Amino acid sequence: VFLPGICADSPATELSVGAGGRRTVRGRVLVVDDEAAVRLLLTRVLKDMGLEVVACGEGLEALAAYEAAERDEAGFDLVLTDLTMPGGMGGEELVYRISAIDPDALIVISSGYSTDALMSNHSAHGVAAALEKPYSVRTLRDLVSRLLADRF
Repeated sequence: VFLPGICADSPATELSVGAGGRRTVRGRVLVVDDEAAVRLLLTRVLKDMGLEVVACGEGLEALAAYEAAERDEAGFDLVLTDLTMPGGMGGEELVYRISAIDPDALIVISSGYSTDALMSNHSAHGVAAALEKPYSVRTLRDLVSRLLADRF
């Protein structure tokens, strides 16, 4: 997985939206990835955008976090999950379990395996978007900004 580094002083709380101006992004995001370095980078990018982030290293932990947030009525505005997470519940099962809890959940999947059925036909499975790895920080920011701007 190749993700570019981030400068500590890069301003990221406002993102370009179209040609007309800038918009602050807000919301709660659940990040799920088995690789600690990827989780850390995603968390940092999303927090720099002004988002609240909960990060989990595997599917069962993420499902428990999602269920707890639903019970507490805090909820998540977006779920960003890797599909391939060896040794536990993978992203595909997580997508289906979260969708069973909340059919309106906004889910983005990510994988380096573009031939995966869920990646190639994500919308048929109720997934908002698919990010093929490797992707750039800008691609991530633009997608998250667009998806969350539609929610608020």
